[in-house]
Amino acid sequence: MSVVVAYKWAANPAEASARADGRVDFSRARPTVSEDDPVAIELGRELGDAGGVPVVGITAGTPAVATPMATKAALARGLDRIVLATDADAASWHATQTAQVLAALVGRVGDATLVLTGSASIDENAGVVPALIAGFLGWPCLLGVLDAEATASGWAFTLAGRRVEIDGPAVASVASSARAVVAPGMRDVLAAGRRPVESVDAGALGLRGAASASAEGADVPVVADVADLRVVGRRRPEARARKRVVFSGDTAPGELVDALRAEGVRGAGR
Repeated sequence: MSVVVAYKWAANPAEASARADGRVDFSRARPTVSEDDPVAIELGRELGDAGGVPVVGITAGTPAVATPMATKAALARGLDRIVLATDADAASWHATQTAQVLAALVGRVGDATLVLTGSASIDENAGVVPALIAGFLGWPCLLGVLDAEATASGWAFTLAGRRVEIDGPAVASVASSARAVVAPGMRDVLAAGRRPVESVDAGALGLRGAASASAEGADVPVVADVADLRVVGRRRPEARARKRVVFSGDTAPGELVDALRAEGVRGAGR
C-alpha cells in the first residue's frame, strides 16, 4: 500500500508582471512547489509513518518538472520517491488532460489507496484537479480535508464539523490550514538527492484512444478519453466603457442615488 501525493511545479504569480497589452508575463517568475501542496505532503508523511507505508509524489508537466531542482524541492518535503510524466506541450494542457495523466501515474504506482492533493495550484487556483483525478480513477473525492487516518476497510477523514469514513481508496484535497509546514533544511535537501525519481514520457502512458492504466500493469482503470478536448483560443473579456459622470453641487447626493437606481444598484439611497 502507498500514499500518493499529487503536487505541481509551477511559476509563482507573485513574481509575474503585467505587460502593456494586459498579458501576464511569467518569464521572470521562479518555479516552485505549489504553495498548498506541502500541506498535503505533510499529511501524507504522517499517514505514511503511522502505517509504515511509502509516500509517493506524482506530478506532470513540461520537462522542467524532471529537473533535479524541481524533484529535490518536492522530495525534501518528505516524499520517499517520485513518479512523474513529462510532455513538451504540457504548458497548454487543460485541467482534464493533467488529471488524466496524474490518474495514470496513480495506476503506475500500483498499490495506491489514497491520493492527496493541495487545495488548489498556485498558478491557476481552479481547485478542480482532485475531483477530476477521482473521476478518472472511479474513486470518491473529498474536499477541504483537515485530517485523515487509516481504518480497517479504508480511510476516515475529518472535515469542518464532520467525520467521513470511506471503504476503499479515495482522493482527498487537503485544506491549506490542515497542517503547519516549515521549509526543508539542508539535511533534507541533501537526503532528497538520494531518493529515486521515475520519469516517463506522457505519450508512453497510452492515454490516446481507450485510456487505461491497466496497460501499465496496474489495477486502477482510467476510463475516459480526453484526446479530443483542446483549448482553441483565449481572450480577455471586453471591458465595459466607464460613464465617468460627475455630480456636483447641493443636489449631487440625490442625483447620484437616482443614477445608481437607474443602473439597477440595489439598496441605493437606503
